[in-house]
Amino acid sequence: MIPPPYVFFTWNSRDKVRFRAVTELAQEAFLRFGEYREFIGRLMAREDVITGLLIEPDHPDDDLAGFIQVGLIPDEDGRVLGNILAIAIAPRLRFNSLGPVLMRWAIEQIQYLHKNTPMKCIQLTVAPDNEPAIRLFSRFGFTLVPEEVEHHYASGVRARDMSRPVFLPGEEP
Repeated sequence: MIPPPYVFFTWNSRDKVRFRAVTELAQEAFLRFGEYREFIGRLMAREDVITGLLIEPDHPDDDLAGFIQVGLIPDEDGRVLGNILAIAIAPRLRFNSLGPVLMRWAIEQIQYLHKNTPMKCIQLTVAPDNEPAIRLFSRFGFTLVPEEVEHHYASGVRARDMSRPVFLPGEEP
């Protein structure tokens, strides 16, 4: 459920104004991980990535409250992973329970895609020192994946994978 006054919709490539708003929010939110403005923009242009936008229509300056991106990624065994690629909330709205709104939408999208493309799991990547994000993801059933090889973001910040099972809509325990 989307709390008032917010509206949620899927971004489309004709919306250039919100494209800029998303890439700017990504750069601000992910600054310590490297150059994210261009990376998120490239993801938005891909047909296999869905970008969900949370909009605050009554805000006078910037109506983008947050965004989340999901995609399907093949693993090394050729199986498909549902992947939450990015999630960000506008600084003025952080810690106002909007993260769960975005996460519910992303999981619903992946469950819907799972009906036609069976998936191994849902995965995401998080910095291990980002405790608020880890708590949010844990509330949705994500657990840290045991590290076989340590990996890092482009800036050198350590990264950890989290995953959870994927269910068909209505099957989740």
